Amino acid sequence: MNSRIKDITNNRYGRLVVIKLDSIKNRKSYWLCKCDCGTEKVIYSCDFKSGRTRSCGCLNREKTIERNKQKHSKERRRKESESRMGKDNPNYKHGNSRTPAYFNMMAQQYNAMKLNQTPTLTENEKKKIELYYTISHHLGENFHVDHIHPLSKGGLHHPDNLQILTKEENLIKSNKLNTNIKGFRI
Repeated sequence: MNSRIKDITNNRYGRLVVIKLDSIKNRKSYWLCKCDCGTEKVIYSCDFKSGRTRSCGCLNREKTIERNKQKHSKERRRKESESRMGKDNPNYKHGNSRTPAYFNMMAQQYNAMKLNQTPTLTENEKKKIELYYTISHHLGENFHVDHIHPLSKGGLHHPDNLQILTKEENLIKSNKLNTNIKGFRI
């Protein structure tokens, strides 16, 4: 054995046990290793020393099988929930679902959630928020739902912080805190 190469025979790296030095190519040592599953494989020493290689490949196969099992069980649960009709379906939305007002409300909730500014709401508060977006939608595209205290300035996505403004007023107000613009409140 080359004096510059450290003998690592019988050392364990993950599921691999080093059996013997197999070869030296371009000043790189390759070792014959035996995996816990019984497979023997020649591996470059830096790969198992660094942790890049921990098995003959059986570990990756096992992880893939486990991921596929989880994926298929999630898909099965999703299909089962979709097969339930009407109010029994957990994805059932009453009233405004699939309308522009509903999508606007969901977009605002998502943006507020991203900013971590959505408090826990009661059902009545959720309905009140939805009502703001429904009224705005029915008034037409010249009306917007506005946050009195803007989300970007720390305001909450809560019914007490909402008002309906005309498009022009909302664009003038932008994300300013103290303005004289007062909108319609429920």
